[in-house]
Amino acid sequence: MDITLTDSESVIEDVFSPDSLSTTDSLSSIDEEKESDTDTVEIIQRNGREYYGEQLDRYPWPTDLEARGRQCDMHDIALAHFDGHLFHAPIVEEPEKVLDIGTGIGAWAIDFADVFRHSTVTGIDWIYVQADLGTPNVNFVLDDFECSKSGAWVEFGDWVVEVQDLNGPVHQWYTDLQRALGQYGYNMELPAMYEDAMQEKGFGHITLLNHRIPMCLNDPTHTITSTALLQCWAQSLEDLSMEPMTLMLGYSAEYVRELCSSALEAILTGGTNGYLNWRVVYGQVQLA
Repeated sequence: MDITLTDSESVIEDVFSPDSLSTTDSLSSIDEEKESDTDTVEIIQRNGREYYGEQLDRYPWPTDLEARGRQCDMHDIALAHFDGHLFHAPIVEEPEKVLDIGTGIGAWAIDFADVFRHSTVTGIDWIYVQADLGTPNVNFVLDDFECSKSGAWVEFGDWVVEVQDLNGPVHQWYTDLQRALGQYGYNMELPAMYEDAMQEKGFGHITLLNHRIPMCLNDPTHTITSTALLQCWAQSLEDLSMEPMTLMLGYSAEYVRELCSSALEAILTGGTNGYLNWRVVYGQVQLA
């Protein structure tokens, strides 16, 4: 049995394409792929941050130590928030092969490999920012995803911004980010489509889970971990926004910083902004 998990919006069309429900092992060719090579990585400096130049047209976010450190913190805090659970799908036996799509810094893949020592874990992404910790049963490749083995579990997890105050700075920031990322081909409403798309493509045991965190630190329902999660995510607004908004919307770097700062202040001190929702959808590729 294989388990395929993803935290990347970009692969949804591939996962749900007519050819995606292959009965062959989708990882069989990965071993033959050339592993990530950092010797030829082109680093671009913009507005005081570092970007992965080769993929900047589809990954417009910083890849420097500051950004990677924040991603690592976000992963660690989220893991604590979910009581150490790395996934939600009902996996009852140790999977032979695991594919982490949109692996980012590779923290999830490395943690999974540490827990399930007999699983072979492959982290896949467009960019190389993964740490090489010498974990023997995990490897990283630069590639895209095409199919999943019959019987495999597929799990999507995305942070979804659910804005309630349509007149506040968080809504303004989010609206501008949607417009900017739309010009890269990103649809920030895509996670809402996962469940229906999986049903249309014949997945079984489909389950939707919403883990909402109030998008305001003043909310009395916050826990220690939800507070830390919100703070860490809110500090990343400029990371998410700077390149897309300056390039696609023509905003100045100073204006983007002011926009993100206003949204951050509203989240840290404001009223009802809405929710930050870790939205999970999982299902099983039907057996042939």
